[in-house]
Order: sequence, then C-alpha cells, then structure tokens
Amino acid sequence: MTLNGTTESSTSNQIVFKVISGNYEYAINVPSGYTVTPQSGTLIVTANTTLSITVVPMTYSVTFVESGLPQGTQWFVYLNGREEGSVGNEIVFNESNGYYQFTIPSVGNYSPTPSSGNVTVSNGNVIITVYFTQAPSYQSQPKQAISIFNFNSLLIDLIIAIIILLMVIAVIEALKLRRK
Repeated sequence: MTLNGTTESSTSNQIVFKVISGNYEYAINVPSGYTVTPQSGTLIVTANTTLSITVVPMTYSVTFVESGLPQGTQWFVYLNGREEGSVGNEIVFNESNGYYQFTIPSVGNYSPTPSSGNVTVSNGNVIITVYFTQAPSYQSQPKQAISIFNFNSLLIDLIIAIIILLMVIAVIEALKLRRK
C-alpha cells in the first residue's frame, strides 16, 4: 500500500502507517491474480483511522459449449463438485486460477465427448466444447415369412402348369394315334 508517497507491504492482514491527521491519497497493489476493493482514493485521518479493504482472487469464466442436443434439452456439468445446468447451449462457471475436474453426464440417449476431464484456469477465460452424439437405435427387422396366401397361390399355379402339361401330352399322343 502506498499512502502519501510512502509504500509499505505486509504478508499479514494489516499495514500500519504513522501519520498526523489530514487527508492522504492512497493506492493498493495486490499480487497478480487478485483484485482489491477499493483500489485507491483519499483517506481522511483523524486519530486512529482504519481503512478496510477486500482482496479476492480474480475469477475467469470456464464456459462449456454444447453441440448436438435438440434445442431446449436440459444438460448438466459438474465442475469441482458444483453442478450447473442449462437448456441453452452454454454453461458458465467463474473460477480463480487453478486445476479443476469436470464431469458431463449423458442426456437420454445422447452421449457427451468429452464426458469428463480436467481444466486449468491460468489468468484467462477457458472454453470447452462438448459434442453430444445420439446412440444408434437398433430395431430388429421383421423376418420375411411366406404367407399362406402366397404359398397357396404358388401351389395353384403349379397344379395349373401340370394340368396344361398333361393336356399338351394328351394332345400329342392323340395326334400320334391318329397318324397310325
């Protein structure tokens, strides 16, 4: 922290300046990957004055973008033990720098790729594309059966053919007998 041109640092949760009453400009610098509120301003000192600040890790978006699900289908992502769901094509988590595990469950007969993995957040936003594919549905094809109608029709056609053949043979034999 810099107060009225004097800079002090600390690894604890406080910094002490000894100054007389008055108005002093200040600026607070924190390590990379953190944000501070307030970051700068004017401190009005009267007797013992305390300035409370909040230092938090910076967060970055970890966005999962799905492709392949029918529009309006709800899907979920589990990131580091937290669950988020959506009926849209994006699920967004806000995370500080670190290494996180994720899991994406199947939705009905749609399977995600990847279905699990790790993501590293390192001073920037991360986007992971998830492709859902529908498992093929196997339906047994009905076996072709010879219907009784088709079988009877074939049998009738065969009998008619035999009768015609016998009639032709009879006519030929009759003609032979006539010639003798």
